[in-house]
Amino acid sequence: MGVGHGVVDQMIPVVSARAIRNAVRTLPNTLRYREFHNVHEVTSDKLVQAMQWLQDLAAQSMSNDCWTSGSRQSPVPGRRLRI
Repeated sequence: MGVGHGVVDQMIPVVSARAIRNAVRTLPNTLRYREFHNVHEVTSDKLVQAMQWLQDLAAQSMSNDCWTSGSRQSPVPGRRLRI
């Protein structure tokens, strides 16, 4: 899971994002949390971080046992990976 938040966000206080971060860390998953010094907006640095997270996640998925050898079968039933 990836969470990013602006530390000077006036719509959703950063303490709310930090509470979500703390709650998610108690769950059995991997969390990538980043704070950005900006307001409630999507900026190019946030998009770069999101794309890197997605690339890392895709690389991780390709190396997991859920992929059968020589197959591009998705671990989600009814879905196929497009390469």
